[in-house]
Amino acid sequence: MEDKDEIQEGLIIDEEAKKEFLEELRTKNLEETQEIERAKILAALKESENTSENTIEESALDSVEDKNISVVEDKKDEKKRPEFWIKNFKASFIDTAVTALLSTAALFLFDLILRLIFGYYVADLKGVYIIIFLIILVIYPPIMYRSKHSKTIGEKFGKREA
Repeated sequence: MEDKDEIQEGLIIDEEAKKEFLEELRTKNLEETQEIERAKILAALKESENTSENTIEESALDSVEDKNISVVEDKKDEKKRPEFWIKNFKASFIDTAVTALLSTAALFLFDLILRLIFGYYVADLKGVYIIIFLIILVIYPPIMYRSKHSKTIGEKFGKREA
């Protein structure tokens, strides 16, 4: 009986020591990753700017602290993620619908030109529609980004930032 109690007590103590050890490893790992980030930032800043070392160290430390703060804020803003997803989905859906309508109009215009001018017609409407749809899908966003508002129609109505 006493042997079993002693073994159980030893196991409990071992588990507590294990938890403490793992916690120490986590904190050391976190400190090491922060040091690595600081070193990377310092190296990048030294390469890009010719300023004094004090300014570089201060800005590097500030940016590392900002990253730590932003991680905490990101966890708080997880509730806003569905709203962002809905806006992106809405904008993508509207852009796809606009592309489909433009493709349909282009297909019928192409068919009309072939019928009236050359006397031919499009035999495989679905195949030609897919080809025109892919072409318009590729050229639609660059044309819209070069327009006055620099947004696609879906981004305008979906209220998504470009």
